[in-house]
Amino acid sequence: RPSCPFHPGRSSRRAYMAKKAKGKGGKGGGKSKGPSEEELAKQANAVKNFQKAHAASSQAHGVEPLGIATGTGEAAFGCAVVGPHLVAADKGGVTALHVRALLEGFSLSAYGYLQTLALWNVPIGNDGAAYLALYLRRRSCTLRSIELNDCGVGELGCKAIGGALEDNATVRSLQLDLNAFGDAGARALGASLPSNKGLTSLSMQYCGLTEAAGAILAGGVLRLPSLASLELRGNDLGSGGVVEVLRALVPLHAGGQPHPAMAHLGVADTGCAIEGELHEALTACFDENPLCGSFDMRGAPLGDTTAYELITLFKKVHTHVQAFEVSATSGWGPLDPQLYKQIYAVTAANQKGKKGGKKGKKGGKKDAMSTDEADLYPFGVKVDDIIQTPLGPQATVVGVAKGILWLQWPGNVQAPLPSKAKCREDMETYGYVRRSEAAHIERSIETRQGLLFEQRFYCGPGPKTAAMRLPWPQGTTELPLLEAASAAGDAGAGAGAKKPAKKKK
Repeated sequence: RPSCPFHPGRSSRRAYMAKKAKGKGGKGGGKSKGPSEEELAKQANAVKNFQKAHAASSQAHGVEPLGIATGTGEAAFGCAVVGPHLVAADKGGVTALHVRALLEGFSLSAYGYLQTLALWNVPIGNDGAAYLALYLRRRSCTLRSIELNDCGVGELGCKAIGGALEDNATVRSLQLDLNAFGDAGARALGASLPSNKGLTSLSMQYCGLTEAAGAILAGGVLRLPSLASLELRGNDLGSGGVVEVLRALVPLHAGGQPHPAMAHLGVADTGCAIEGELHEALTACFDENPLCGSFDMRGAPLGDTTAYELITLFKKVHTHVQAFEVSATSGWGPLDPQLYKQIYAVTAANQKGKKGGKKGKKGGKKDAMSTDEADLYPFGVKVDDIIQTPLGPQATVVGVAKGILWLQWPGNVQAPLPSKAKCREDMETYGYVRRSEAAHIERSIETRQGLLFEQRFYCGPGPKTAAMRLPWPQGTTELPLLEAASAAGDAGAGAGAKKPAKKKK
C-alpha cells in the first residue's frame, strides 16, 4: 500500500501514530498531555493571588515574605517547604509570624492546590502550631501531609493541632519528630485525635516520651481507627511502654476487636528488649492481629534462641509478618549472623508469597516487573521515587507491569495504580502525585544519617560514600591550612614509602 496517512506502511505508521499521540493526527487528536490552557491559566491566577495575599499579610505583621518554591512555569505548586535558610540569622531567622503570614496568604487567597506543608528546624514553637491549627480549620484547607520537625512544639502546640484535626478530614500524615513535648504532648494529642476521620500516619520520633507514655498512647492515639502507621523511634519507652502499645492492638485489650487499620509499628531505639513480657506481647499481636505485619525493633536486644523461635513462627504460622527489622548487634552482643540473615529472608519471602496470588489458567506465569526508564517515562517517574497518595501515606515506585505502575506502600505492601492510570496526567487525576525534589533530597540525607548511625552504634556497613576522599575544588582559597596539611601528609607518606626501597638497594 502507498505510504499515506490513511494507508500507512510500516515505516510511515510509526510516524503517523507518534503524531496522533501528540494530538496532531486523526479525528480525535489522541489524548492531550499536560493540563489544558484553561487549567494553566487558572493555576497561574491562583499563584498570583497567593503571592499578593502573602505579601500583604507579611507587611501587616512586619516581616518579609518567605521565598518558598512556587513550582515551574505557571503550574501551581502543591508543596511548601520552610527551612532556616529562608531568612538570614542576622535578621532573626524564621519566626512564628513568618509562618502566620504564609498561612494567612494561603487562606485569604483560597489557594486550593497545597498538599504538603513541611516546616523543618524552624523555632516557631506553640505560637506557630496555633497558627497552623487555625489554618486547618479553614474550609479552603487542602493539606494532606504536615511535617513539623524540630520546631519547638510543646504541649500547648500539640493540643492546638489535635483540636484542629478533630474536625479535619483532609490530613493523612502528621510528623512531629524532634519536638520535646514529652508525655504531656502525647496526652494532648490523644485527647482529640480519636475523633479524626482520615489520619493514617503519625510519627513522634525523639519526642521525649517515657515509659508512662505507653499507657497514654494506648488510651489516646491508638484509639484512632484509621491509623495505619505509628513511629515512636528514639523515645525512652522501655519494655513496659512498648508492651502497653502492643496490647492496644490485640482484641483482649481493645474491646474485643484488633485495631482495624494498624499495619506498621516502629519502636526502634526505645530501650526495650525482646524477652519476657515483651516477647509474649509480640507473640499475642502476631496471633490476634493479622493486619499488623511490619515492625521496626532495631536496637532492641534479641537472643539467638528467641530469634530462632521468631523465624520458625514467621515461616509456618505468622506468614502475614512481612517486615521485622532488628539490629545485628545490641546491648547483649552480636546476634548470630545466620539468624540475622534468616529473619530478613523469611519476612521477604512472606512478602513475595502474599503478592503471588492464584495461578492463572495458562500455567500461572507471573508478569515481569519492568524498571526501565523508557517504560516509566509516560508516568514521569523513576524507580524508588516518592509518590504522595490520595489516602495520605507516601509510597515509592516499584516498576511497571502490563503498562500499570506499581507502588510500595508502608509495611512493604506492593499494589498497582488504578488500571485506567496510563500516564502522568491520569495518575494526578486519581490523586497520585510525585513528591518534589526537596522531599527526595531529604530522604537521601535521612538515609545517609541512618546508615552512619547504624555504623557508629551497631557496627553497620555505613554509606558507600563514607570512605571516599574527594579532591579539593580548584581555586579553593578559604581553607589554605587544610590544603597545606593535606599536601604535607601526602608528602610524608610518599617519603616514608621510599625509605624501605633505598635500604633494599
